[in-house]
Amino acid sequence: MLLASYPEGMPVPDNWVMDAQAVPDPGPGQILIKSKWLSVDPYMRGRMSPASTYAKGVALGAVMQGAASAKWWLPTIRRGKLATLPNP
Repeated sequence: MLLASYPEGMPVPDNWVMDAQAVPDPGPGQILIKSKWLSVDPYMRGRMSPASTYAKGVALGAVMQGAASAKWWLPTIRRGKLATLPNP
């Protein structure tokens, strides 16, 4: 999800752009992760603002960072296992 515009009040779908791209299968030593849910915690309001806060803001057009629940795939591990991922 890319931040398309800074929310005024509660975030709405128009504040986001889904950026879908082709992704190759993982190579040796790599893992493929598909986020299913992105956590939008209260502290992230500051990240969705151009104002200066204790957390660095996300630029317009940039990937919204946050913790996520995801499906991941690694050739040696069962496909589709759920994982919780930390904020990058």
